[in-house]
Amino acid sequence: MYDIIIIDDFSTCSEKVLPILENMVGKKIIFYKISIVNKKSLEEPFKEHKFYVIIPFSGKKSEGEPVEKPLFYYENNFVLLISLNYVSK
Repeated sequence: MYDIIIIDDFSTCSEKVLPILENMVGKKIIFYKISIVNKKSLEEPFKEHKFYVIIPFSGKKSEGEPVEKPLFYYENNFVLLISLNYVSK
């Protein structure tokens, strides 16, 4: 059976979701509170665990705000994929 590992900084949600998710899957979830955009801190989980599947749900979304702050959304929605690719190879 595979472990479930969540890497998130909870900038757009709450850590209160973790027990709910653990109840849904019926097991303890391994959790790292770090930003996926930060490649250096992202290296730790990838050194400690072997990943078979990576599903990124960490993209920022908001109606109207991406037009006002395009570089913020570019960094968080595109650069995070580059960071994941970098550390997961």
